Amino acid sequence: MFEDVSVTKQLPFVSTLLIISFLLIVLDGFGLLAPFRRVTEYVSVPVQFALYRSYQSVRENVVVVFEVQRQHEQIRTLESEINRLHGEVARLNELEEENKALRAQLSATDPTTFTLLPAKTLGGDRYLSVDKGSDQNVKEGMVVISENVVLGKVKEVHPRFSTVQLITDPDTRLAVEILLEEGVAKGILLGQFQSGLLLDQVLQEEKIEEGNLVVTSGENLEYPKGLLVGKIARIEKEEAEVFQKAEVKPLLDIREARTVFIMM
Repeated sequence: MFEDVSVTKQLPFVSTLLIISFLLIVLDGFGLLAPFRRVTEYVSVPVQFALYRSYQSVRENVVVVFEVQRQHEQIRTLESEINRLHGEVARLNELEEENKALRAQLSATDPTTFTLLPAKTLGGDRYLSVDKGSDQNVKEGMVVISENVVLGKVKEVHPRFSTVQLITDPDTRLAVEILLEEGVAKGILLGQFQSGLLLDQVLQEEKIEEGNLVVTSGENLEYPKGLLVGKIARIEKEEAEVFQKAEVKPLLDIREARTVFIMM
């Protein structure tokens, strides 16, 4: 019953819509709505054009945004590749430097006498750290050299690195020979920390001179015979003393050595 009443109330509205629709169709058929259509088009066409232009602008901006993002991705990829290549170049430079040092070392020593293990220096103050350890069979007491110049000996060994006691260390006491014009003179080399080396216990009658080379004598068995140590820089001679002394300048600045060799 309630449904019939609701439908009855809606019938006049529906009928009105049908009549209006029919009239619009008839009027349009006779061309009577053309003026209204032109007015509508006159108003709506600019709006449609503006909307179209806005759409095109938004579309172009979206395309630009995606293109910028794509270019940024390409730039990041190229930067990553450049960084990788820089790392590769650095690694190749290190290998080339190590090869040069090895060639120089082999030309200075007899390769049949010792096995030379190249190692990179890791810095240090009193002691020098190198990047080889027990994993590479490094042992305490092994001598460290560079181009036949003695730098020191291994003091502590760890799996992947070792510390080297330098010949300039105050605890160094090394038997050496001074190469003279005729023969050699004996002496003891003492470390003076960063101030260099002191040559002691050289007999007064030995005619040592500034510039004489100092080499290991091999007498204390810690260092092989004939390794270069340094050269005499200044002589301290007191007639009343039994021995004369001299300052010795190391032949190699350890701060500049990047690759050294452990005598195995």
